[in-house]
Amino acid sequence: MKNKHLLVFSVLILITLSGAIAFAETRYVIDQIIVNLREGKGTDFKTIKTLKTGTPLEVLDEDSSYVRVRTKTGEEGFVAKQYVTKQTPSPLVIQRLQNDNKRLTAELDQLKKISTTQSELKANAEDEIDQLDKTLNQSRDQLKQMQQRYEDLRFKSEHIVQLAEERDLLDAENKKLSSESLQLRQENEDFRRSQTIRWFLAGGGVFLFGWFAGKISRKGGRRDHYYR
Repeated sequence: MKNKHLLVFSVLILITLSGAIAFAETRYVIDQIIVNLREGKGTDFKTIKTLKTGTPLEVLDEDSSYVRVRTKTGEEGFVAKQYVTKQTPSPLVIQRLQNDNKRLTAELDQLKKISTTQSELKANAEDEIDQLDKTLNQSRDQLKQMQQRYEDLRFKSEHIVQLAEERDLLDAENKKLSSESLQLRQENEDFRRSQTIRWFLAGGGVFLFGWFAGKISRKGGRRDHYYR
C-alpha cells in the first residue's frame, strides 16, 4: 500500500513538472511591431513595459487570447497571444546569420593562415627530408666502408698468428744470412790478405833469385878474366 501511494505521488509530480515544462517555453514578439506588456488581460490594464520585435519571453501561462510571460529582466505580465510566436523572428535570424558569417569568416581567415603556415612547414619539411635522405645515403656509404674495413681486419686477425710465425721465421733466416754474409766477408778479407802475402813473397823470391843470379854471373866473369 505504501509503495502504491509513493508511485501515485511520483506520477503526480511528473505530471506537474511536465505541465510546468510545457508552459516554461520561450516565445518572441512578432516582426515589425511594438507590444505592450500589461498588468492584466485587456487594454484597460496598465502597461508595464514596451516590448520590441524579437524580445524573448518566458511563457508562464496562456489561454485562447492572452499569454502570461516573464521577461529576461524579471517583469511579469500579459501579452495578446496574436503578438507572440514560437518561431525565431527575422531580425534575430538575420543577426544570428550575421554573427555566424563573421565567425565563419574569422575561422576561414584563421584556416588560411594555418594553411599558409602548413605550406611553409611542408616546404621546410620536404627540404629537411631531402637533407635527411642525403645524410642517410652518406651514412650507408660510410657503413659499407666500415663493414669492409671490419672484414679486412677480421681476416687479418684470423691470420695474425701465422703472419707472426712467418715474420719470426724470416727474422731468423735474416739473422742467419747476415751471419753467413759476415763470415763470408771475413773469409774473403782473409783470402785477399793471404793472396797479397803470396804475391809479395813471390815477388820477393824472384827479386832475390835475380839478385843471386847476378852475383853469380859477375863472379864467373871475373874468373874468366883472370884465366886469360
